Amino acid sequence: VPGRDCWDADTATVGAVLPRYVAVQAALAAHALPGLPDRSVSTLAARADRLLAPDVAGELHTAEREALSRLVAGLPGRAAAIADAGLPETLVHGDFHPGNWRSDGRRHTVFDWCESRRAHPASDVLRLTEWLPAPLAATTLDLWAAEWRAAVPGSDPERAVELVRPVQHLEAALTYQAFLDGIEPDERRYHEGDPAE
Repeated sequence: VPGRDCWDADTATVGAVLPRYVAVQAALAAHALPGLPDRSVSTLAARADRLLAPDVAGELHTAEREALSRLVAGLPGRAAAIADAGLPETLVHGDFHPGNWRSDGRRHTVFDWCESRRAHPASDVLRLTEWLPAPLAATTLDLWAAEWRAAVPGSDPERAVELVRPVQHLEAALTYQAFLDGIEPDERRYHEGDPAE
């Protein structure tokens, strides 16, 4: 892909990428998207049980284990509240940060789709804002919310972001745990604490 990676993305770069990306996500929301892993919020409660297992939760302090248990127990209600915010689950990049964008100054390309899945689109904007300086992160959230309100009138994107925020961390822990569950035994020591962290 011609150009350079967008690690130092500015307002103009985000403004060029984000509206087009939301338009793609909104258009694909109505499609089945076969072959993509289903990481929808409604399936998280069943999948999150893995995080409560002693080999994972045992690495947490007592207060952290209790908080995790409460969060997992509340997932069905959280999933319903997220659905009530009105945004559809759709194609999600999974690692949507500016280092996975490339630009030649005219054309912007999003690459590295190895973690893509069907999930809630708020997870992508949350990942993006983790990589941006605070003022640009706030502007980015505002732009993202405006684009989704235009795509889905009556939706509440800001509410969705706040409800998805802890879900995103559970998904990350599950991703790291799946990696650990399949890794060679002599490599485990390098990644043992990743899900708990």
